[in-house]
Amino acid sequence: MKFSKWHIAPAEEADIRRLGEAGYPQLVSQVLAARGISTAEEAAAFLEREYDASSCKEYKKLLELICRNEEKLKATMTDDQKELFDKYADCVREYQTITDCLIF
Repeated sequence: MKFSKWHIAPAEEADIRRLGEAGYPQLVSQVLAARGISTAEEAAAFLEREYDASSCKEYKKLLELICRNEEKLKATMTDDQKELFDKYADCVREYQTITDCLIF
């Protein structure tokens, strides 16, 4: 491994707090603020611009498959199972967001 520890550039605490209050997880807020992003609007624009893979044919195909299979799976679940699955999916999305931000 080339790096034993991630080095995040210093960021303004006020920017980190502002992004956190807008609903971004702590680590995501730190990474965004370190990149000079200080508002929820800037963060949303940055994340949309950086992660827009919708023009990629493989991405579209995979996304359609994920959605179709999720619908089929949910059709077989009880309400309690659906609620648990939604919580799980939210955690996976948050984890992926943090991972994507760490790539930079």
